[in-house]
Amino acid sequence: MTNIQEKLNSSEFHEAPRQLQLDELKQTFSQTKPQQTFISGNPGTGKSAAITLLIPKKALLVNCAKTPNNTIFKQLSKSSKSEIAAYKLLPGKTLVFDEADFLSNKKLYQILELKSNVILIANSLSFFENDQRLSSRAHNLKQIIFNDYKADEFVEIARFKTKDHFPLPVLKLGAQKILNRAGDLRDYFDFLIRINYSRKLTLEGVTLILGQHKPEFFTKEMKKFMGYFVQKTSFLTPFLGFQSISQNHQRLNYLKEMNAVTINHDLFTAQIAIDKRLLE
Repeated sequence: MTNIQEKLNSSEFHEAPRQLQLDELKQTFSQTKPQQTFISGNPGTGKSAAITLLIPKKALLVNCAKTPNNTIFKQLSKSSKSEIAAYKLLPGKTLVFDEADFLSNKKLYQILELKSNVILIANSLSFFENDQRLSSRAHNLKQIIFNDYKADEFVEIARFKTKDHFPLPVLKLGAQKILNRAGDLRDYFDFLIRINYSRKLTLEGVTLILGQHKPEFFTKEMKKFMGYFVQKTSFLTPFLGFQSISQNHQRLNYLKEMNAVTINHDLFTAQIAIDKRLLE
C-alpha cells in the first residue's frame, strides 16, 4: 500500500465540511435524557466517520448489516443471556445502530420503545414508510442530514489528507468528473490512488484514468443488490423469459424499467421498490 493510499484511507476526518453536523452530534451525545436521533445521508457522506470521531467510550455501537437481527440486543449489551433479557439491560444507555437499513420493522419498533439515547444511522428514511406505527414515530425523531459532498469539498478533503501532493487542477477536474458520474468520496479517493500509481498527475492523466475507472459503489453496492434481487425474483424467471436465474443483467434491465435503481444506487431504496413491485 502506497503512502498516499494510506493517507486517503486513514480514519483522519476533516471536520470543516461537516461542522454543522458535528455540532449537532455533540449535543446529541451530551443528552442526559432519552432522545432518539436519526442520521441519514447517501453512502460516502461521512456519517459513520463522524460518529467514530465523537462517540463516547460508554456508548454501545452495533453494525446492523453484520449482526443478525435476532442477536442485536445481545451484541449491544455484550450479554450471553437471551435476546429478551439482554433488551432489559439497555434502558438508560447511549445506543448507536449503524447500517440501520438492515433492521426489521419489529426490531426497529423495539428499539424506538427503549428509554435510551438512541442513534440510528441509515441511507434514507424510507424504511419508516412501510409500517404505520413506525411512520408515526419517525416524526418525533431528531434528524441530522449528511448532504452529498460538493466538488470543492472533495478537493478540500483530499488536500487535508495529502497536503500538496496532487496539483490543484488535477484535484478539481477529477472531483467534477466523479460527481458527474454520481460517484461519492470513496470513488474520488479510488481515482486519486489510481492516478498517483500511474504517475500521470496531469489533466491528460485525469482523462486517461477516468476512462478506465469503474466506481467502487457499483462493485460493492450492486453486488449486494443483485444477490437480493435474484433472491426476491427467482419465481419470475419463466414469466420474464430468462433462461436461468444467473442472467442478472436481464433482471437489472427489468428493474431499471420500474425505476428502482436510482442515480445514487441506493441499495435499500431499490430493495423496497422490488418488494412493492412484487406485491402489485
